[in-house]
Amino acid sequence: MMEETFEVERYIKNRGRQLILDFSVANTATHSVAVGKGKENSVKDKLKSILPQGVGVGRGFIIDSHGKTSYQCDVIVYEEALALKFVLNEDEENAFYNCESVIAVGQIKSRATIDQIRDAMKNLKSVKELKFVQPGDDNSRRHYLQRPIPEITSNSTQNNEFPNPIFTFILCEALKTPPKSIVKACKECYSDISKSFDILVSTEGDVISFGTGKSGYPPFSIIDSEKKELHYIKSDYYFSIFLKMLYAHILQGETVEIGPDDYIKIPERFDKLETFPLD
Repeated sequence: MMEETFEVERYIKNRGRQLILDFSVANTATHSVAVGKGKENSVKDKLKSILPQGVGVGRGFIIDSHGKTSYQCDVIVYEEALALKFVLNEDEENAFYNCESVIAVGQIKSRATIDQIRDAMKNLKSVKELKFVQPGDDNSRRHYLQRPIPEITSNSTQNNEFPNPIFTFILCEALKTPPKSIVKACKECYSDISKSFDILVSTEGDVISFGTGKSGYPPFSIIDSEKKELHYIKSDYYFSIFLKMLYAHILQGETVEIGPDDYIKIPERFDKLETFPLD
């Protein structure tokens, strides 16, 4: 029998809980590799199904054009049609994505102790340390999914280092450490707190976010946020808050164009070049 009404919030909450639990099972499955892989694929499918068209979900590493590589990432949300994706030995676990086409990166923990949180912070910090290709003379900045920016604003980054805009998050089944301990760990991990993760949520309703928000509310968009405050709330809407922030980043976030020479490099000149006339 079909339900008379569709409750979006209940659907999102159940989808979020199942996503995190599936990943926890995948990471602890020792008796069957197939079971673990199946659960990981389930996580990717669940997250992709509720994100806009054109957004892919994978796992692996992120690289920049300067040769730096992040630690392995549990979840990589990327521009499906635009990303450079290099897969080693046909193993999706060893996929490498260019940072300019990566929208968000997340770590998923089960019962998150302070040590596990620190480990996730270290991982996400390696993502934030990647350097984006700098906009050219044409100010070739764009919104994600190849949406052009209508006009160049006064805060153009043409003559400055383009800031790493990747949205970073931690999802966990249960949070086993107080928020103040997480703040302390952030200060120890990040010399610049603005480089910290954007949001942490647990299936028990914990929501921790950094940024500037209205009184009583977490910041729903991290665009232009200076991240000088910690917000902690307990809410059944934990996964909706996470999705709203992620959606805002997909729709409002800026990245840069890349050209084939930024990653696929060839010598400027060849020592041995033969020419064969055709007439």
